[in-house]
This record gives sequence, structure tokens and C-alpha cells, in this order.
Amino acid sequence: MLLSVPTIACDGCIEAITKAIVKADAQARVQGDATTKELTIDTNLSADRVRELITSIGHTPGT
Repeated sequence: MLLSVPTIACDGCIEAITKAIVKADAQARVQGDATTKELTIDTNLSADRVRELITSIGHTPGT
């Protein structure tokens, strides 16, 4: 899944999002780019659940 997260400001933001997703799905893999503000997420979680997790730590996923 490719997801835009406009509130990503740095690699620390990507690390925080990664931790939240991996906590819910230990097998998940997340790669992010702070410059493009995009994440590539490989997970068994639904897209809605991933968005909820990102929102729960204070970020706003794109549509």
C-alpha cells in the first residue's frame, strides 16, 4: 500500500508511524520518504486500520 502522509516532517515521524504499525502487525514492513511524505506499507492490516494507527499518533494520512 502506498500512502501519503502530509504531516511527515522527518525520519523520526516515519519511525513513530512504523512503530505504531508494527505494534499492531509484527510482520509489517514500512518504508518511508520524508521528502515526498510517502510511505510504502506491506501489512495484513486493512487500509482503514493503518489510517487509524497513523491518526492515533498525531499524523494525518492523505486520502
